[in-house]
Order: sequence, then C-alpha cells, then structure tokens
Amino acid sequence: IRLLFYIIIASSMITFVFILLLLWADLKDNLRVADSQVEQMEETVVPALKSSLWKFDESQIKISMKSLLSLPNVIHVELNWNETQTGIHRIEMGEKQNKIYSDNAIRQHDLVIKGNNEKEYYLGELILTTSEEIAYNNLYKSALYIILLQCLKTLLISAIILFIIRQVLTRHILDIANQSRKIKLSSLGGVFSLNRKNNGNVDIDNQVKDELDEVVNALNQMRLRIKEGVDQKQLTESALALEIENSREKEKLAFAAKFVFSLH
Repeated sequence: IRLLFYIIIASSMITFVFILLLLWADLKDNLRVADSQVEQMEETVVPALKSSLWKFDESQIKISMKSLLSLPNVIHVELNWNETQTGIHRIEMGEKQNKIYSDNAIRQHDLVIKGNNEKEYYLGELILTTSEEIAYNNLYKSALYIILLQCLKTLLISAIILFIIRQVLTRHILDIANQSRKIKLSSLGGVFSLNRKNNGNVDIDNQVKDELDEVVNALNQMRLRIKEGVDQKQLTESALALEIENSREKEKLAFAAKFVFSLH
C-alpha cells in the first residue's frame, strides 16, 4: 500500500505539472485566436463604417457596430464623431466591465477618409473594449473537466496497480510469511514454494526466475543449512552419548575386574 501511495503521489505531481502547461498553452492559443478574429473583423468592418459615417447612414453604422460586438471577446463598442452644428455625438453598444484582464483591452481607431482631392478628413473615433473573461471562464471549465478526468483516471489506474501488485507480489509475500511461521526445528523437511500455476507443459525449472523465486531459493538454502546443522548436532550428541556409555561400561568392567582380583 505504501508503494502504491508513493506511485500515486509521484504520478499526480507530474500530471499536475503537465496539466498546468497544457492549460497555459491552451489559454495563450485562445487569446491569440480571439485577437486574430478582432483584427480580421476590423479590417473588413472599419472601412465600411467609415463609408457609412461619411454618408451618415445610421442604420449601416449600427449594423457595422453590431458586427464588431458579435465577436466573443468584444464587450463594448463606442463610436464618437463631431458635427459642426450639433456638436459631439456618440453611439454605444454593449456593456463595459470594471475588470480588465490585459493592457490591450482598449482598441482605438481614428476614422479618417480621403476625399476626391486626396485630402484626409477626420470623421470620428471608434473604441473597442475587449475582455479576456470568456477565455478565462473557458480555462476554468477546462481545468475542472481535466482535473475530474485525471482523478477518475488516477483512481482507476490505482485500482489496477493495486490488483496487479496483489496478484504478483503481495499474496506471495504473505504466503511465504505463513510458511515461515510453520517452520520448526522438528519439521525442517518442508520446502518453501510459490503458489503459482504452471503454464501448460513448461517445466518450472526452465521458467524465467524473478525476485520472488530468488527469495524462495534463499529461504530453502537457509532451511537446508539449518537442517544440516541440526542433523550434525544430533549426530555429535549421539556419538558423544555413545562414547560416554562406552566409558561407563569400561569403568564397570574395570571395577568388576578389580573386585574379582581382590577376592583372590
């Protein structure tokens, strides 16, 4: 379980870093696309707006302004112009926001047109207010979706890894521990083994050995050395006991011989 915990923590940290990089790149790409859309719209709408303002076609002016306002990141369009008799006029569409996400949120255009004599006439001023709020909202939604997806993926992978570790490692370690508890000096004839199924007719001795096989082999070798030591000890004790018994028999015989000799 501890190994699985470390694996999850390490993989989650690496995944989190990659998610941040992915979201940052996605945000930059969305902002770039949004700016490109505004620039393309400006190239087509601003000339038409100049012509409409020169002719003072109010309906076409509003249509052009609505076209600019239809862009996702444009939140406010303002047109200012000055007439000699009536003074400054203004048409506004959309709503301004107090929260502005970048220094380039205000896009200002001076509307200048050339007359037949190539003379430039200042018509007015077009001000676009853009907001990156939509891009950031999409970023938050994407982040939430990715985080939830990564959590589900991590849980699924963790369950799979836990199952694999259980089948490949943990159950064999617990089985070896149970076999070790049953080993006694009086029953060293048992053999440590792994509870694995033999695949087909493949000889177990010819199968590829892994770390668990090495552990089992080491335990069996230790068991054999202990058994040899116990057997050697028993043989030594038996030989010593036999020697002591023979010595006692010789002492008895010598005592009996002395006794008989003393009688004569």
